[in-house]
Amino acid sequence: THGASVHLVPLTTEYQFGTAVNYDWVAPTAGTQAATPDGIRYKSIIPQLFTRVTDENSQQWRSWLIDPDRSTEVLAWALANELRLRGHSILWGELDGYPTPDSVIATYNDKLANEGAAAAETYLEAEILAFIASGPAATFAGNQAGSGEPQISEWDVLNHPTLVTDMWDVTGQDFLL
Repeated sequence: THGASVHLVPLTTEYQFGTAVNYDWVAPTAGTQAATPDGIRYKSIIPQLFTRVTDENSQQWRSWLIDPDRSTEVLAWALANELRLRGHSILWGELDGYPTPDSVIATYNDKLANEGAAAAETYLEAEILAFIASGPAATFAGNQAGSGEPQISEWDVLNHPTLVTDMWDVTGQDFLL
């Protein structure tokens, strides 16, 4: 009919559309905003507009050590809402603040001052490998229950590897590979 209005809604998409989400707004027990009216609205809008989400901060080293339940709850929320979750990020290259844990920075600096660069490098490499082996990458390895799909669809292993290079200046680029 002439002048008719047509509205199309795609049932599937060729590409994934995503956004970052903060645990504070989606984690039911670890988040402080998840149960508020704004949090409820936030959690209802995200699955309507996006097919994937990135966990903004709770998988990062310091945040994970403070409370891994935050990240676990983000994953559960994403899977319950049929959203693919991108892991972010296992490591940043900073040795002078967030998200590297204060204890790692302090011990590294102590070893550097008292035992030398080689001892400090050995310590830092061991801590990085231990976090990779026990942190979110190891915890969330494997597939979703009843599916061949991975729990985390992809990972940002190193965030800003050429912009923030403190760690890599110590360990060398070969350590990253």
